[in-house]
Amino acid sequence: KDKEIFLHSENGVLAFGPPPQPGEEDQDLVNAGKELVTLLDGGCFMHHGDSFDIMRGGHLDICVIGAFQVA
Repeated sequence: KDKEIFLHSENGVLAFGPPPQPGEEDQDLVNAGKELVTLLDGGCFMHHGDSFDIMRGGHLDICVIGAFQVA
């Protein structure tokens, strides 16, 4: 069964793709890990607060959020 997977970054990037080709980098287009990414067709940016609303609101099938280690 074919499925589409859209990646959503907690900093507010929805439907981002692989790293850009050399020479096509956009320093404003980064994921939460500060890695350069590309934006897929239909992808968008949003406020990080709205991004967390999407995660907490049950609008995603699967959600994995990174955490800082607390000693």
